[in-house]
Amino acid sequence: MFRRPSSNNYQESVKNSDFIESKAELFSILQTANFLKSRFDVGLIDMDFYFKRMRFFQNELMSIQQKLLPRNKSLIDIVNKFPVNNDLKPILTIISSIQDYNFNRFAQKWQMNPVQLAAGATKITSNFITLIDYLHLIEDFDEPVLMDYIFKLRESLSEMQTFEPFYIHILNLEKELPNYFRDIRISHNSHPTKIKSLISEIEDVVYDIYKEFKHYLGIS
Repeated sequence: MFRRPSSNNYQESVKNSDFIESKAELFSILQTANFLKSRFDVGLIDMDFYFKRMRFFQNELMSIQQKLLPRNKSLIDIVNKFPVNNDLKPILTIISSIQDYNFNRFAQKWQMNPVQLAAGATKITSNFITLIDYLHLIEDFDEPVLMDYIFKLRESLSEMQTFEPFYIHILNLEKELPNYFRDIRISHNSHPTKIKSLISEIEDVVYDIYKEFKHYLGIS
């Protein structure tokens, strides 16, 4: 005898279907964006087209994130469960960091290729956001990991002369970090709340540099 599915079972089935669909959509967007970036990096895609598509992907990801909210899942939760040989976290960060840049002014001032400038600014923004996210979400302090993120940011800033002031800011922060690390080690067992406070101080410094960087680029 045929039995009508219960309302709860039906709703759960719909949710599961939506979740699977969202995962597939996310995977497809990130794969497409990865391909688009690879073409842009070698000058095969026009800058305006690249940024328009990336902003479109950004809006699509926001829509997917809304669908994931009932499950208390984030985009990064889903990406972390993708196959190891499909590490799409970097492109997720890049899409999330896409903004409107005033490239023409900088390209003319520094006699640079606008495409190279756009790619460099996007890479730096991505590194800033990755570092800030790490500092904000950190649970177990890991000095080598933090230094690796800072090194990548500093290296990306060093690739373009126009960003030298921010390179110097990060370099100065690096010089101060041993003092922070010493205080963190001292407070490790006796004052765990102080560790969080010290990490927040580092985050505030990085975030202030990032805000200045965005202002410098004329990001809306």
